[in-house]
Amino acid sequence: MARQGLINTAIARIERGVFLLAKQARQRIGTTIPRLHVLVAGVQRSGTNMLMDVLERSWDTDLYHEMDVRSFDIYEMRPRSVIHALM
Repeated sequence: MARQGLINTAIARIERGVFLLAKQARQRIGTTIPRLHVLVAGVQRSGTNMLMDVLERSWDTDLYHEMDVRSFDIYEMRPRSVIHALM
């Protein structure tokens, strides 16, 4: 039974990875649209991770989670110049 759970978890991770790669490819070759930049902040148990997971499922969003080294350094947002370059 535990083995099936591990298999399901592995399948879910693979599916998420494939989706994110397809999303990234679509965004790179797609038409340019006006961009809206939104910073999401929260405290423990406030639901920010759940909100980020929902936003990540959209084909029209590009997210940088708190563990993403491009935008954060040990959970602290990188300098403004780095964040502006990501935008």
